[in-house]
Amino acid sequence: MNFRFFLLLSCLVPALSMMAATADTVKVINNPGKVTVIKKNGEVKLNVAGIDGDAGKTYTYTVRTDDDEDYDVDGNTHSGKGIVFNRKKCAASDSVPHFDVFISGLYLGWGHTNAAGEHHGTTGKTFEVGVLNVVGLAYHFGDRNRLSLGVGYQAKYHELKKSYTFASPAENELTIEPFPADYKKTLSQLVVHSVQFPLLYAKGFGKKFWAYGGGVMNWNFYASYDSNYKNGRTRVNTNTKGLNQRKITFDALVGVQWNNLGVYFRYSPQSIFKDGYGPKLNKSWTLGLAVGF
Repeated sequence: MNFRFFLLLSCLVPALSMMAATADTVKVINNPGKVTVIKKNGEVKLNVAGIDGDAGKTYTYTVRTDDDEDYDVDGNTHSGKGIVFNRKKCAASDSVPHFDVFISGLYLGWGHTNAAGEHHGTTGKTFEVGVLNVVGLAYHFGDRNRLSLGVGYQAKYHELKKSYTFASPAENELTIEPFPADYKKTLSQLVVHSVQFPLLYAKGFGKKFWAYGGGVMNWNFYASYDSNYKNGRTRVNTNTKGLNQRKITFDALVGVQWNNLGVYFRYSPQSIFKDGYGPKLNKSWTLGLAVGF
């Protein structure tokens, strides 16, 4: 018998003790030769063989468990919930109300950002990458319910169509202009870096499926744009920073996941720039892949 056996047995003892107390039955086994613990199809079975050195003496005890209950043997991870830092060994993940400190939500998303007014039709694809919860605090309650608040990071890229570029014709002003017709291999994109604060409610269904939704507040602390093109034999790459992006914006986020893999949809209705400081780029949406929300 090794350490892992004792760990599994220590997880099983409370359930066996409760069942024994309910049935007014106590079984004491001295000097077992071999003890096997098997969890399968919602049951935990304890097999004891070789009692008192007699290979013919065996004992079997079966406990029916909740299919939705997920025991943590390693003490730091839970199916579908990212990496949990504070969980004690053998704690039932959703059996009683409790708090978790965790990291979760690596994601990649693709979509589109609308350009309103005179710049309508100039935008291309939108791409984002981030970690939703670099650190988060979750409260579990009821039947597989979770409310969480976290702090994360995101970089979001807004490309223009190949024939357009971001430009700054005047100080503190950003606009969208056509590339000159003789420019080749053109690309212009805006990138916004954000610290995000997601407030999400999640609901578990069955053993491995989760659905979640809520709001995200973004602190958009840095923005810049690139313009890349080839003019004759010269390749030009420029980067401009010091833009007047909105510092605080709000998004809506929903998603589903199976185990640690899932998909999400994110909608950002607000304009990226303050009024009068840039084109009205708004109604941005992304659909993406997520790991461990």
